[in-house]
Amino acid sequence: MSETLQKKPFAWFRLLFLIGLLLLPNLLVQKYELVGKVTSWAVWGTAFDLLIVFPIACYFFVLRRRPSLLVLVPIMFAGLLALNWMVPDYAKEHLWFVNRSVIFLEASIVLIEFLLFLWVIKQWPTIRQSIRAERFAYYHLSMSAHKGIENAFAGMAGKVKSTQKVLGFLITDLSAFYYTFAGKRENIHRYTNATVFSYHKKSDYQGIFIMLVHALLIEIIGLHFIVMQWSHIAAWIVTILDIYALLFVIADYQAMRKSPIVLDQKGIHIQKGLRFFTYIPYQTVRHIEKATVTAKEYQKDKKSVAVTLPSFEAQPPQWTIHLEEPVDAHLVFGLTKKVDRIYLTVDDPGYFIEVLKEKVPSQMETED
Repeated sequence: MSETLQKKPFAWFRLLFLIGLLLLPNLLVQKYELVGKVTSWAVWGTAFDLLIVFPIACYFFVLRRRPSLLVLVPIMFAGLLALNWMVPDYAKEHLWFVNRSVIFLEASIVLIEFLLFLWVIKQWPTIRQSIRAERFAYYHLSMSAHKGIENAFAGMAGKVKSTQKVLGFLITDLSAFYYTFAGKRENIHRYTNATVFSYHKKSDYQGIFIMLVHALLIEIIGLHFIVMQWSHIAAWIVTILDIYALLFVIADYQAMRKSPIVLDQKGIHIQKGLRFFTYIPYQTVRHIEKATVTAKEYQKDKKSVAVTLPSFEAQPPQWTIHLEEPVDAHLVFGLTKKVDRIYLTVDDPGYFIEVLKEKVPSQMETED
């Protein structure tokens, strides 16, 4: 089993090499003025290195396992913070265009999402009706929203048809808002009488969640005042991002509590918080076995998803479900990946495997 796992360790050596090659020289030139007074050309050169060269180099040489270019956004933002920290006060006037360009880019992204949100509101009666119908077929909010949006615009063509793909990006935001402020009303039993299995009650994640919330609260306050020392605009940008991260963590935990695994007559319905959701028809199950991988091994398996929660001590999963053919796992912000293995840890593993064996057709191989 472990031979099939994709072992691609994080390229720490490449990261350190890039830091030494790109960041260290700019730090010496800007912060310590190694070659004399900082000029406008030196500022622009550092901006080019930190905002363009370093993020692209990290993507291709350090984060090459990641499938999405979205990872460039936080790296570029971190580069902007480092740039404003490095450049001495007397040369910060040369950052005027750079800072406002990045702010304009961030504002443009927010504006596009806001306009898309307004478009969703306009189409909401159609979307809502479609989502409600899908909830009695897929039960979990995220999959129902995905299918509902897909079906609501299935007959449309042109730009509106292509826009439904972009709407997948909003599913994460809408789900986060729902679970944060209205998640207490969520009840999976309103939509199905099928057997459900929780996976959070016997884990250590509640303690980790509480620690994470406290850490984020402290960070929001402390980082705001630190960044405010050199830029009020950047301080509020960082604060807004931190608040969003806090709401996301809260919504993610609430979604875990309210979205158990469902075994109905058709297949396995999984929604792990806000992190991913998928549906596995029983006919795609090849066999089920007790997991033989270690905690490190299954985390490196890029052709799988894991319904497991972080613990204070790393724990292997209980079960591995092998699939005959890959299924789509829908990740945050509309991203998807093909998976052919599912790792599971549930609160009642014995009963879970007993029910699952009854659901899987007898001709399929099932191992204890």
